[in-house]
Amino acid sequence: MKIIYVNHKILTLQVIKKATFLGWLFVFLINFIKIFSNTYKFYYQTEYVNCL
Repeated sequence: MKIIYVNHKILTLQVIKKATFLGWLFVFLINFIKIFSNTYKFYYQTEYVNCL
């Protein structure tokens, strides 16, 4: 029972680590997309103004 308990603990730790990593990745991606869309909008607006 003790071995199973220890293994379970280790597995839980690994899952938590993966979850936090994925969480950080998700946040990073959202921020990246926000920045990208903002620059794209800005670029698109300047191009549009230049065309006029």
